[in-house]
Amino acid sequence: MVSDMNSKLYLMIGATIIFLLLISSAGFVNAENTTILPGIVYNVTENIFKEIGPVLPAIVQPGSVIQLTLAQGYSGLSITRAFLVSAKLVNNNLVYLNYTLEVEQAGVDQYSFTVPSGVEDGLYDLVVESNTATYHVKRSIWVVSQWPSELKIAVMTDLHFITGTPDTLTGDVNRVSAFTLAGLLNPDLIFWLGDITDQASPGEYYAAQTYRYSLLYKYPILGIPGNHDAPDSSYRKYLGPSYWYRILGDKLLVVGLFTAEGGTPSWEQIVFLEEVLSNYNYIPYKAILVHHPMFYYQGELYTWYNDTETLKPYSQGVQTPVSSYWSNNMTAFRYVLKLIEDYNITFVLSGHVHRDFFVKYNSIRTNTTTLFMTFTTTAHGTASYDAIGFFKFNFATGEISFPVKPPTFIGFQNSSTPLALNSIPIGIYPPTNNLGWSNKTYFLVKLAQSNNAYTVSLGNNLEWLNISGELFWILPWNGSSFNYVINTGNPSVLEINAYMRNSLLYLSLRLAVNYGDNIGLTIFNAPDTEPPDIVVGSYTPRPPYLNRTFTLYLRGTDSEWGIKSVSFVLTDGANTTSLEYTQTPSTYTQKLNNITYTLQFTIVSATTKSVLLNTTVTDYYGRTRIKVFNITFVPYGAQAPANPILVVSDVVIEPESPTTTITTTTMETETQTASTTTTPTTTTMTTTPPLITTEPPPPQEEADYTLIGLAIVVLIVAVAVIYVFFLKK
Repeated sequence: MVSDMNSKLYLMIGATIIFLLLISSAGFVNAENTTILPGIVYNVTENIFKEIGPVLPAIVQPGSVIQLTLAQGYSGLSITRAFLVSAKLVNNNLVYLNYTLEVEQAGVDQYSFTVPSGVEDGLYDLVVESNTATYHVKRSIWVVSQWPSELKIAVMTDLHFITGTPDTLTGDVNRVSAFTLAGLLNPDLIFWLGDITDQASPGEYYAAQTYRYSLLYKYPILGIPGNHDAPDSSYRKYLGPSYWYRILGDKLLVVGLFTAEGGTPSWEQIVFLEEVLSNYNYIPYKAILVHHPMFYYQGELYTWYNDTETLKPYSQGVQTPVSSYWSNNMTAFRYVLKLIEDYNITFVLSGHVHRDFFVKYNSIRTNTTTLFMTFTTTAHGTASYDAIGFFKFNFATGEISFPVKPPTFIGFQNSSTPLALNSIPIGIYPPTNNLGWSNKTYFLVKLAQSNNAYTVSLGNNLEWLNISGELFWILPWNGSSFNYVINTGNPSVLEINAYMRNSLLYLSLRLAVNYGDNIGLTIFNAPDTEPPDIVVGSYTPRPPYLNRTFTLYLRGTDSEWGIKSVSFVLTDGANTTSLEYTQTPSTYTQKLNNITYTLQFTIVSATTKSVLLNTTVTDYYGRTRIKVFNITFVPYGAQAPANPILVVSDVVIEPESPTTTITTTTMETETQTASTTTTPTTTTMTTTPPLITTEPPPPQEEADYTLIGLAIVVLIVAVAVIYVFFLKK
């Protein structure tokens, strides 16, 4: 009996120890990963309402009521509470705004939300709660009590997440360059004119939504899909409705239409357009956004919608200003153009063709003038350069002006070719364009992300542009500290403030950037202490054969701030060749801690031959590793050495000290909230509803849970062994 009691006691003690080990091991694994940054493509949310989304906010006044309808997939959802939340900087202090909305069910799947009368102007996230979950519709409510006399508008089109020309990395650079320049221009509104994605894949929409949130947080975006976004189901799920209308300040009516592969809107949308124009004919100024341009022309036109001589459908050899896209449906073309004339549309904006051309359309039937502005791509192959548009709209007169013009700007002047250079160039464009230019650098911003850092490099190569302003970025964050280092550069002004809240870093960068200025900035939550490395992953054929294509896969690793650059040089006797390569991941939207490089080359010889492969890899801290591999090639069928690839040299070079190093540590504390003295419905931070994600974390986080799972399995096996042991006793 005593023996049995002792056995049970030992069993209980052993089980308790193992249980404590289980908890501590899981806590250890979690503690090890608390400083791993999630990356920007994180916390993706779905639109639960049909009428709004991150690129189509509802425009409301304080005290007004918003009517919203639940989207497909959320039918029957019972909403109990709703909030407007946002953040801004006031006198270098982060103010977190949180307003409670009155909620009332207005019908089947329809809800009315009353905005508090004292809500501050600005762009908000709509957060709603049911009895079981919380839903977050980002940047979806735009509160405006007083409009400016002039509206500053930035234009982006054909963003093509996640691709670019000649490669995805270039596209990533140009998208971030566009977002950054737009932030410094500080528009009141941004238009997105379609082809936001390239293949309409979920991953591309994840990137579009999260980069929009992180880098364009302050700015309302009114967007439409393009043919690359078709079918538009994912566009509606992650960005917003496909076609819509909005009224700005009771002065400007904007209608957005969706043209898919056919190039023209459906008749359902044309009916919608006519109804909206008729219902709001009293609005003095009107605009249409449509991805495919109606005209492929640069300059002025004096004609009318049914002019069959001037406005002929396009075909090979036919001289006409009508674009080939709308030529496929001339009935729709003439019907929409008649509406444009009848309702005196002020301007029509388009993209798609990856080039600028502006048309001043003068109707000889109605004596009205409409400006058709087609903008080049922001981040893909182009006839000129990647760019953003920027203009002002005067609410009092309806006039359009261009406050920032490149030297090549011609506006609406006639040109012998349908190609203008009116937009503001951004980023880089390596290929040769239609003008014979190549390897051009304009306003360049790179944003790389890794396990422990976001690294930004900015350079202004536009001689005619000196610009200053504030960037307000929201970066997913982990850890209790924020640090930064200025690596290089000579900005005229650089002031950095940052605040942490709810696993987000609210980052303010005040900049004055003149021609020739550049800066490198690393924002990190843990130091970089180890150099990068590069090792052989695999290769084919095995062994390396002469006179055959040899494919080598190298693995580059840097667990902290990530890999910045690599180069590969092959030495074959007296011949030295720089090798081209491909890499995976091949995008800045993913972390650059682990990269696979693929190289291909052929060694020609009749007898066994050794060559040297010099690899140079540099991380974002500035450490460089130079590793030399000796690779032995043999004739086909010959005996190869046991290890045909050997490391013959391995050198690590530490960086020189950065030009300026500033480190700021900010502990996560409660920040200010909106005043409750004048707005009783404003909530405090303690009642802020949790923000949830409807998507799993990015794949790179999965390894953390694998470690926890492995620990649990090992401990369960240990418990079973002890249990069996004591049973035998």
